[in-house]
Amino acid sequence: MQATLVDLTIQSIAQVLNQLPMQRLLVCGGGVHNPLLITRLNQVLAPCPVESTEDHGIDPDWVEACCFAWLAQQRLQQKPGNLPQVTGARQPLILGGVYMS
Repeated sequence: MQATLVDLTIQSIAQVLNQLPMQRLLVCGGGVHNPLLITRLNQVLAPCPVESTEDHGIDPDWVEACCFAWLAQQRLQQKPGNLPQVTGARQPLILGGVYMS
């Protein structure tokens, strides 16, 4: 059952990513600790290398926290936190709110 779920995950990822021009895929989060997932991603995305964000100086278990810290920084500096070309938003927007207690 788990092998089937891994294959479904791999095929879902590959179906989308094979449509994009990629130089490499950086993997983070829990999936980076799954050797079968990484091996299969390397196989189906070849010749595109699949690498851990650790190889680029960011602990794969910290990426989500880094993203939220960046979003908070953007909000505090009154800067947009979205990319309309990625999110489909009509324009760049300042995201979130600051509530003082």
